[in-house]
Amino acid sequence: MVLSGILTHHPKDIPERLRSGGFKIAVVGYGGSETPLAYAYGRIGAHVSIVDIDVCSTEMFIKMIAGSRYALAISRLVRSGGLRIASNRIEAIAEADIIDIFAPVALSGLGRPDYSILHRLSEEVGRGLSEGKLVISSTITPPGITEDVIADVLEKSSGLKAGYNFGLAYSPYEPLQVEKSDSTIKILAATDKRSLDIAEAIVDTVYGCRILKVDGIRCAEAIKLFDIASKYILYAFTYELLRVCDKIGLDRSSLNYTMESIYPYLYQLLPVWMHFSDNAKLLMDLCETYKLKPRILYAALKVGEDIPGIYISMIREAAKRIDKPLRRCRVSLIGLPGKACIGYSVDNPLLTILASRLRRMGVSVKIFDPYGSGGGLDKLGVKVSRRIEECLEDTDIILILPESRSMKTAITRKLGIAKALTQTTPVIIDLAGVIDRIEASKLGFIYLGLDGAPSWEIG
Repeated sequence: MVLSGILTHHPKDIPERLRSGGFKIAVVGYGGSETPLAYAYGRIGAHVSIVDIDVCSTEMFIKMIAGSRYALAISRLVRSGGLRIASNRIEAIAEADIIDIFAPVALSGLGRPDYSILHRLSEEVGRGLSEGKLVISSTITPPGITEDVIADVLEKSSGLKAGYNFGLAYSPYEPLQVEKSDSTIKILAATDKRSLDIAEAIVDTVYGCRILKVDGIRCAEAIKLFDIASKYILYAFTYELLRVCDKIGLDRSSLNYTMESIYPYLYQLLPVWMHFSDNAKLLMDLCETYKLKPRILYAALKVGEDIPGIYISMIREAAKRIDKPLRRCRVSLIGLPGKACIGYSVDNPLLTILASRLRRMGVSVKIFDPYGSGGGLDKLGVKVSRRIEECLEDTDIILILPESRSMKTAITRKLGIAKALTQTTPVIIDLAGVIDRIEASKLGFIYLGLDGAPSWEIG
């Protein structure tokens, strides 16, 4: 391997150079998807350039990521001079020592992966690539994509060879809060040992987590897909167990508490698990290519598709409690937009699907969106409220989605105000476990928690 640039440094020297801004980093993505990674580098003091193929000005980028988890932090880093939005993408890549690519793979309407954006990003990186740089792919991909697509495009557009002229590593990022990354395990692989050692020092410095080094990028890609699919399957199974509890008369809240105690890390991913379905579908697509059909994964994806139906069944039950036809009910959905959960601008698919299906049934729907975007739901007649109390006001049924745990204090504070503004007796379906059922009863609400029992049945 030709040693130059960052690849000439000893791994022990990497942390100090990173924290002091001695290395330049280009975080490459689209639609603000790279925001969490830029924040992760920026928070340790690294010198970061955001290279986004959709925007090339600071003002446009800040506007695009408004409302995302790291929007304020990114703005502060820009003001402090530690981070910039590249106006000249090729120049920013050419100046960088470390180039980190994060481009979540989109799926077509038929559920097939579309690698066109990843191809385009790799081509752009290749045009600014020179000897001695380290390219890290943080994108979750099926086995072979990093080497057969990303590396191939990089080599063709740069005229250089991965593992010889420049380093290439794979360390997939999943949509978990960067602040909690020290509790995770980061998978890492590279084309050569030198790139692996340097990438390990970088990942350890930036995320401070356990690192699992894997022999071979293809194997690392497979392990990550298997990991995500396993988590998705377990989530789907918990929803099936809730159905079992209903049939045999068990307390669903006890099951939920037990599952959370056994799998605490899994529940950290609760706000973003619907986004894992796309990566689970990547694995399913790979299997189908080889004429395989993993039965458990297939069943889990089917259960995942039916989760909005499970919630609608709960809403139907709530409507019966107040003796009102569902189509005449006013339903408020308290959740969080996807960009508030995962750090970049995407819709919350569960919230969107649920609101759309309820509207088609003639139900009056309001959703809480502190950023006022609403994901286009306003076109379906869904009222988007930026304040919780506004969303809770004058409603029959309040559905608090699981990702709302982080808003526990705000929700409980506003309940009394909401009840004072409502003439009816609203039903609360608390899927996040944020409401005290006794307090809700005192305020005049009918409480339906994970156990399904209304507050008036509690002795």
